[in-house]
Amino acid sequence: MPFEFSSAQQVLWLGAHKTGTTYLQGMLDATAGRLEDAQIVFEPLNSFRDSYTRPLLHRGFVSRPAPASEFRRGAAQTILFDENIPGLVQNAVSPKIGLYPMMEIRVRKVINYLDYHPDLIVFGIRNLVGYLPSLYCEMLKSTPFQTFEHFMKRVPPQLQWYWLAKRMASMFPDVPLVLYRAEDLRGNERALLSALTGLPASVFEENAQKERSGFSKKTIRRLKKLSETQEVTRSDVFRMNRRFPKSAENPGFDPFGDIRRERFNKLYEKDLVEIAADPNMTLLDFANLS
Repeated sequence: MPFEFSSAQQVLWLGAHKTGTTYLQGMLDATAGRLEDAQIVFEPLNSFRDSYTRPLLHRGFVSRPAPASEFRRGAAQTILFDENIPGLVQNAVSPKIGLYPMMEIRVRKVINYLDYHPDLIVFGIRNLVGYLPSLYCEMLKSTPFQTFEHFMKRVPPQLQWYWLAKRMASMFPDVPLVLYRAEDLRGNERALLSALTGLPASVFEENAQKERSGFSKKTIRRLKKLSETQEVTRSDVFRMNRRFPKSAENPGFDPFGDIRRERFNKLYEKDLVEIAADPNMTLLDFANLS
């Protein structure tokens, strides 16, 4: 690494959705006492969203944001970690702009309100082969039902993480930008949080609430069939998911054939090469954290 992770005093962790963020936030929350002892502050996700993310960014939200003065800051380090700041799951992909089309506006609104000056940006990326189906399943939990085929109409042919990373680097030209591959994260969560905070890896307990899983292939197939005869409600979505949970007998939703899978693999390989070659960002190598 070209810098020490733990030297960052104001960390801005922006996501992305479905890259292990829920699990990592749970680990940080479970370690709040040890973080406080080290003068590190991580505001629990739901509390931060109620106080700032939703009032500042959600159209029509009734409550006003909490005063910026109430945002807690750590003498050693503050970790601001919310993947909904760049955009909600239903707005994560745009046919014209690509990933997180409103990111710049939303991020600026939050950090300007809080007078937050990040000196480290962290962001997780993931192969579109897994990311897009997971994003779709996450959308079904909170938005009106649509088929996966309809969802894919908004996905541009050349959807790439590198373009999003370049936008982040342009927003914060003098701030280190670290990207990690979600595929590398499993088993390395403690090492990542240890490198970030400077605390021993043993401090961080595994999150009892595992990363929220997606839906099984059978669940999606049944919901699509149901949508042909009636409006699919959110209750229908959760009922089908309970009835056909992911298991060895019910494999996860995996909609892509070989041709599209190969195309996404090549796009991801291109992303990784371009990110690794760009001097304005760092692709995290977990082997160098231990």
